[in-house]
Amino acid sequence: MGLLTIDNPSAGMAGSIPSKSVWPESETGWRRRNPGLFEIHVEQMRIDEAIRRMARPGWNCVAVGRQAETNRNQWRQLAPAGRHIGIDLARETTPGIEQFLEKVGKRAFELAEAFPNLDCSLMRIEAEGAEELVLRGARTMIARSRPVILFESTLEGARRLGLRREDLFSLLYDEMRYEIFLSRDVLREGRALDLVGFEKAALYPYQAFHFFAIPREQCSGWRWASPNAGLRLSA
Repeated sequence: MGLLTIDNPSAGMAGSIPSKSVWPESETGWRRRNPGLFEIHVEQMRIDEAIRRMARPGWNCVAVGRQAETNRNQWRQLAPAGRHIGIDLARETTPGIEQFLEKVGKRAFELAEAFPNLDCSLMRIEAEGAEELVLRGARTMIARSRPVILFESTLEGARRLGLRREDLFSLLYDEMRYEIFLSRDVLREGRALDLVGFEKAALYPYQAFHFFAIPREQCSGWRWASPNAGLRLSA
C-alpha cells in the first residue's frame, strides 16, 4: 500500500501540515514482532491523516481532556480561520474518582454554556474514561452543531470510573444518531462499527483506543459521506 493522498483544497497552503504515510513500509518488521499492537502503533498517524483530510480553514474545534493544547496547535495550522477551544482536564487536581467525575461533568456543562453560539465542527475528547460524561454535558452544542467527534474509549478507563462502554456507544448511536468508525475505516471508506465491533476493538489484539463518531446524516449506506464536495477519503 502506498502513501495516502490528500484531496483537500487547503492542503499545501501556508501553515498546512505535510502529508505522511499512515502505513510506511518500514513498519513491516515491527508489525511482525508486535502483531497485537500494530494497529495502536499507527493509530495516531491515521487520526492525524483523517483530520487533515476533513479539516477546512474555517472549522471551529473543541478539545476536552489531556493534550488539549497540543490539539489546538495542530488545528490552528489546519483551520487558521477557525476558533479553537481547549479544556485540559489533566491540570485539574482531584483526589478521588468521585471528585474527578464531578469536575468532568461540571467542565463539560460549562463548555456548552460558555459558548452557546459556537458552531463546532470537530470535537476531540480524551477524558480518562469519562468521555460519556463529557458528551452528556456538551449535548446541547452537539445537537446544534453536529460536529465530527473523535473520542478515546478503553476498557480500563471506563471500568475505573464505574462506567460502561456500551452506554457510551448507545448514547452516540441511539440518542445522538452518530455512526462510529475506526480511524482506518474513515480513511478507507469502511463500514461503521456495531456494538459488538466497538467492544471487540478494545480487546487484544487491539484495533483502536480512539474512534471517530460521524453524524448519521453525513453517512450513506454505512459509509462515510463527506459533506464537502470533492473530498474523498480513500486509501
